[in-house]
Amino acid sequence: MPIVRSPNGSKLRPATLSRTVLTAMGRLVRTFADIDDFLSLYICRLTNLNESQGFALLGRTAIGTKLQIAHSLAAMTSPQETKELSTLFNANYADALRCRNAAAHGVLLGRTENDELAFLTTEANEPIVGHAVRKVYSYSEVAIIKLAEMSEISLPLIRDSLKLGPLLEKRRRIPLGPSRRGRRRQKYKQAPKPQRRSSRG
Repeated sequence: MPIVRSPNGSKLRPATLSRTVLTAMGRLVRTFADIDDFLSLYICRLTNLNESQGFALLGRTAIGTKLQIAHSLAAMTSPQETKELSTLFNANYADALRCRNAAAHGVLLGRTENDELAFLTTEANEPIVGHAVRKVYSYSEVAIIKLAEMSEISLPLIRDSLKLGPLLEKRRRIPLGPSRRGRRRQKYKQAPKPQRRSSRG
């Protein structure tokens, strides 16, 4: 789905997002949360780090930066790793990520004359005198739904191609531990209340 740059611009009219489109946007956001996690685990696999060490290094690194790191590590590992990664994270991936970012972080401006939903993003064009110029991405409802479906379908392929099954399975076998705050509150509730003594005058 190549970017089409409008030569003439468009007038906008108010828009309300349908439940179908909102659901597709939610699916995109959830799917890219998984893809972000897959990239973290892939970096851990290539560097022989455990998940805790990987988290300490990567923290809240943006998904685009993680992909750059993954490409660098893949290039150091083997030509096959590089080819696999480039095949998975191609132009279709970039299109879906752009739509996800517009849906998750962009401001809905309205509908264009082509009946597309226009989102004002934080991406910048070249400024002009007196103005900062921000990019607007517009999508038809059908395009958003298709990108969400395509992204969801790609998850098992990414997981298997990057050989993440064992790492994900290992994570699932670890039970959730209790919350430290929850334990402190429980101890506070269970502590005996001090007895009040009445004074006699």
